[in-house]
Amino acid sequence: MGFDEQVVRPDDRELVELESQFVCVRILRMNDVDLALFQFDYDLTWMGFFLNSDHRIYSRYGGRDGKSDEGRLSIKGLKLTMKRVLEAHKDNAKKKPAVAPHKPKRPKDLFAVKGKDCMHCHQVWEGLRDRQREEKTFDPATLYVYPLPENIGVELDVHAGNRVTKVLANSPAAQAKLEAGDELRRVGGVNVLAQGDVQWGLHNAPLKGMLTVEVVRMGEARSMTLELPAGWRKTDLDWRQSILQEAKFLK
Repeated sequence: MGFDEQVVRPDDRELVELESQFVCVRILRMNDVDLALFQFDYDLTWMGFFLNSDHRIYSRYGGRDGKSDEGRLSIKGLKLTMKRVLEAHKDNAKKKPAVAPHKPKRPKDLFAVKGKDCMHCHQVWEGLRDRQREEKTFDPATLYVYPLPENIGVELDVHAGNRVTKVLANSPAAQAKLEAGDELRRVGGVNVLAQGDVQWGLHNAPLKGMLTVEVVRMGEARSMTLELPAGWRKTDLDWRQSILQEAKFLK
């Protein structure tokens, strides 16, 4: 695989060695994807999941913003995430945790799939929102999915994924005393191995209320609570293909 600005060279032996330790699967259409398992930002250009045979997801690698579809991706960051996943997999094998029951849900189980030979990712959002309108549960606030780390006041290293490089003034992160150099380990109930995990944790955070994050600072584990104000999730939506039919709700 490759990104436009940073193509993977065939002589990248480290990446080849890492890939050899995974069973790699590429999904090109969403028609029969299990949405109960593969939950991600369906407007993204690319998303990578790392999971085991018991359907435990170790990490989500991916992300984008309104400035660039690849600005939050890097080959270096992908390789680092793969190394972290391998360590997490070894640890999981030692602990042998109980496997939670899993019931697959596919697009056709959740909403009417419009006669498409190939269902694009963004059409999942469209279908889910159509169903919410039918059930009269649609809330325009839910258009702001997968908030960026900047929405809580932190900028993250594109390669390390979980390392804070800057804390924005007067933000929830600043008020909670997060600092540059902190390594995020958990956001809400989500283990963090990559920036995609941070956004998954933020996606599941409340529209308003408290969010617990765990960090490592100079080798010491710390737990902090961020106070999220109403509207904290709002961000640029113009780049989202799925938002085109939602314009009337944004006026």
